[in-house]
Amino acid sequence: MNGQQLDELITKYSSILNNFDENLARRFRALFSLKGLGTDRCIEEMGKAFADSSELLKHEVAYCLGQTKSDKALEILKSCLNDMKQEPVVRHEAVEAIGAIGPPDYLALLKDLAVNDRDVEVRETSELAFDRIKFFEENPEKKHLMENRFNSVDPAPRSEETNLAKLREALMDTKLSLFERYRAMFGLRDILPIMETEEEKKECIEALLNGFNEKKSALFRHEIAFVFGQLGDVAAHGTARLAEVVDNELEHGMVRHEAAEALGNMGNEMADICLKKHRSSAAQILRESCEVALDQSEYYENNTEFQPISA
Repeated sequence: MNGQQLDELITKYSSILNNFDENLARRFRALFSLKGLGTDRCIEEMGKAFADSSELLKHEVAYCLGQTKSDKALEILKSCLNDMKQEPVVRHEAVEAIGAIGPPDYLALLKDLAVNDRDVEVRETSELAFDRIKFFEENPEKKHLMENRFNSVDPAPRSEETNLAKLREALMDTKLSLFERYRAMFGLRDILPIMETEEEKKECIEALLNGFNEKKSALFRHEIAFVFGQLGDVAAHGTARLAEVVDNELEHGMVRHEAAEALGNMGNEMADICLKKHRSSAAQILRESCEVALDQSEYYENNTEFQPISA
């Protein structure tokens, strides 16, 4: 497309994203369409949505900005991070996005946040982001470990270990750093497609599902849910456990919302029943996640506008 057509498309998507009265699912589609285009103007328009009242939308804006891997996004993300009126889930995602971009000159900031920030979600994410940047500073030859079939920029590179039993053990080993446990998590995700038998695939999915038994870190459990959202119907065996997470009113909101979005990618009746049950939840982030997840579920049958939410 030519420059004028691109400008018109960005204007169209931006007008939907930053219209606070617009349907949330349409705003999500517009957001991921802007991410897909990825220009400096797209980044600026995405950043405007941090003024919104939706915790879920702002969280996804931060995620999309990190996925662009553009230095242009850094000041926008830092401004969000420094805004203590933003919800912990939003600030955590802003830190993760900074880690995804990987600026070495942010290491001192991340180290300070990992120790001193008000919110545990931000402290843990800052530790992860710090470790990720240091890992690639010290191991530049290992950038291939970030390559994956989802084209996502993950908070940690996958483990070089491919043995299922060892990855399963590392995932739940609380003596390891969060960074190393995340590496095991993405290692399990990435070996699933190469499992030769259905039994092996089920064992790999069960290993990931065990991550929901993590006692201390809601951040960790939330990332487990995110991985299931990436895997989609390949991991449909996990649908019942994801529904249990969504149903659990004692679970952290960031975990329940991520599990709801994962259910939107499962493509089965059990998932849809759970989402419809919670689409009127008193918890805004869960209610909105169910709305967006149901839209994503419908997308697979009606690809008529914008991009899928998992673009």
